[in-house]
Amino acid sequence: MARPLTNPLQIARLALRDDSAWLMFVEVPTLSGGYFRLVRNSEHVDANGVRWQAASIEVELPEEDDAGTLGELALSIPNVSQIPLALVQNDGELLGQTVTCWVQTTSALDTFDDAASWQHVVRSVEADERTLRCTCGHPAQDLRVPSRLITRAEFPGLRSVGALA
Repeated sequence: MARPLTNPLQIARLALRDDSAWLMFVEVPTLSGGYFRLVRNSEHVDANGVRWQAASIEVELPEEDDAGTLGELALSIPNVSQIPLALVQNDGELLGQTVTCWVQTTSALDTFDDAASWQHVVRSVEADERTLRCTCGHPAQDLRVPSRLITRAEFPGLRSVGALA
């Protein structure tokens, strides 16, 4: 039986038919409470209620394989403004931060749709005078399974290891 398209999916489907350009936005929170916001474009862009700094961001998406691993995302940001290098020099401010990436058309810059975003956590950073390269892993890699310790005190029905039914 056919299902109706949800509103975000319908908007994304119609955006594919739009002649507007697609832009990639990258947002990284800083330890000081601010954000480092970049857009892959030749000029700064006002979108989602904030100003995004133009940069020639290179993104290497995670490799897909048949083992089901989550892979790593790599971001390369030119160090033109010296801001990326400053973020690394300030006590490794990028490590452990969640990088959020969006793709949006230039005709829909008022608000970003979370359905068109993905998040990764910065695992390592390499920087020189020209480029900052962040290697990011998926946030699910940090999750514990099970998420908490399960004890017999909370769940009396649990049998001790090796007990017979």
